[in-house]
Amino acid sequence: MKRLSKLLALALCGVMLLASLTGCGGNANGGSSSDNGGIITVYNSPDEVSGGGDKTPLAAPSDFTFDFDTCAYSFTAPENAEFYYIKIFPVENGEEGNSATLVSDKLTGSGSMSGTLSGALTAGEYIAHLTASASGYSSSETTASGKNTTLTQCTVSAVWEEASNDDAAMGDQQQGSGEEQAAPAGDEQQGAPAGDNAGDAEQAAPAGDEQAPAGDAEQSGDAGSGEEGAPAGDQAGDQAPAGDAEQSGDAGSGEEGAPAGDQAGDQPIGAEVVADVTAKVTITAGDAISESFTLTVEDASGNEVFRDEAAQAGDTVLTAEMLGVEALSKEDDYTVKASVNPVEGYKTPEQPAETKITEQQQGSGSGGDGGGGAMAGWEVEPESVTFAEGAESFEFVIGSVDFLKTTAELVDAQDGAQYTYKLNDGDDAAPFESDMFLNLYSDGTCKVTVSAAGPLAEAEVDGTWVSDGGNITLNFE
Repeated sequence: MKRLSKLLALALCGVMLLASLTGCGGNANGGSSSDNGGIITVYNSPDEVSGGGDKTPLAAPSDFTFDFDTCAYSFTAPENAEFYYIKIFPVENGEEGNSATLVSDKLTGSGSMSGTLSGALTAGEYIAHLTASASGYSSSETTASGKNTTLTQCTVSAVWEEASNDDAAMGDQQQGSGEEQAAPAGDEQQGAPAGDNAGDAEQAAPAGDEQAPAGDAEQSGDAGSGEEGAPAGDQAGDQAPAGDAEQSGDAGSGEEGAPAGDQAGDQPIGAEVVADVTAKVTITAGDAISESFTLTVEDASGNEVFRDEAAQAGDTVLTAEMLGVEALSKEDDYTVKASVNPVEGYKTPEQPAETKITEQQQGSGSGGDGGGGAMAGWEVEPESVTFAEGAESFEFVIGSVDFLKTTAELVDAQDGAQYTYKLNDGDDAAPFESDMFLNLYSDGTCKVTVSAAGPLAEAEVDGTWVSDGGNITLNFE
């Protein structure tokens, strides 16, 4: 009997626990449900929309249009719908991505609805998903496809760099002539000509004198007097090295001849060659559609001194010769301009990107100023964004260059954060890497951290975040 009573008590507890869970509106997908009757309707992937069990499905919104250039939308709300979300997914090589590029705020209303999403899209193809939801109903969805037809202007930076001596213009050294001859010995007999090849270079010497071996310095003189001729200094098959001193004169007197093989242009051998400076120009594409760029350089008077109409993204090194001058200096005043070249089916920006050639800035930022030591255009300035709470990844722009147009990837929480996202840079061709993270703390604050690398300075930028209707919104104003 006691055992039966215990079993009945356990069963009763189980029933009560199940009832309490049902009443709290929990959802296996996570997120708050207090403001929408327990229906979670914001999805990170187009494949995540579910039928909502045995609930009555809502009719899909009708007449849905979306302008991917301006982000303006319009649709007719279905009967009984209470709120809506629009999410934009990129399409690459015909495949729709699983991470939304842009997410709307929670939209409410009925009948004909229209508006414009905050944020912007870069050039490319997209699919817009419109989801309608209501308490007591399963969600419905409709889509619209299209493309953003306006190319995003590239960014450009330019810094002075010291050129190595290997790159500096250097005069060719004059090679010693193989026709130079040793001076007569004291008896005025002429020795063997310098620079002859082994096998035909040996000169007959007076009786009793040994002939110089092939490739060794040859001597001339009178065998009987023991006088030696001046050394030719040639090796077998080689010409006399430039700059080697040849000796001539009477061996007995010790007189020396003049040095041979001076450097071209009468420049002393070993004189220091001053290295020039060059300008390193870096073009960063503004989108994945842009293929090439027009790069120009103007001098202080506004005269165009360089033009490349097929420049590629990345680094271009400009030399004095390319700019039509004898040498460059870090005090020179040049303006660099870059513009994206036309791509069929897309509109090009009207104004080019431009910058001055400046010295590389050093140092790092601190405390939330975005990195005061960063190269111009590489400042860390996170944009506000909304994404699904618990999303595995989302697009997160923290600066104007492609490198800082990151993809946030959910990782294990660190530094006491509730959520931690690793920020993967948006430029696969970048020759450097930076450790970039987004931390969301339980007190409603968040922080973007960036380590110094290349033109990036170390930076920490503070912001806030809120959770509403299954969405998280970051604010860095």
